[in-house]
Amino acid sequence: MSGARPEPELRALVEELLRHPRAGVRLHAHRASRALFDRDTHARLTALLLADPLPDVVRRAVRTLGRAAWTPALPDLVRLLDHARPAVRRAARDAVVGFGGAAVPALRRAEAHARPDRRSLYTEVLAQITDGRITGG
Repeated sequence: MSGARPEPELRALVEELLRHPRAGVRLHAHRASRALFDRDTHARLTALLLADPLPDVVRRAVRTLGRAAWTPALPDLVRLLDHARPAVRRAARDAVVGFGGAAVPALRRAEAHARPDRRSLYTEVLAQITDGRITGG
């Protein structure tokens, strides 16, 4: 029904499918959540994919949350700046920079708690935001 709120059981089912062992099932459940739920619920479900074992799934989730500018995801996106895969790190950097000034507190917190050899991950993104060098590419 148009305008009707989905049942909690449906949300629970989609959330369960987002944890399915097969990536295809997880991605299909994610696409379905976009059609079934409001923006905020879809973003919450997308955030579950930030911990996915496949880097491509994580990268897609990062891009989705970045485009949606969903600020509750910022701490997780900042943590992904230190991901093992370069493609995920790049996507996370682009997403965090896209948030602009809203990302500064999360970046400063991560920078303050980072090991000295990892701090540059956060200071470089902070500099990019604060220097106004926010670019599209």
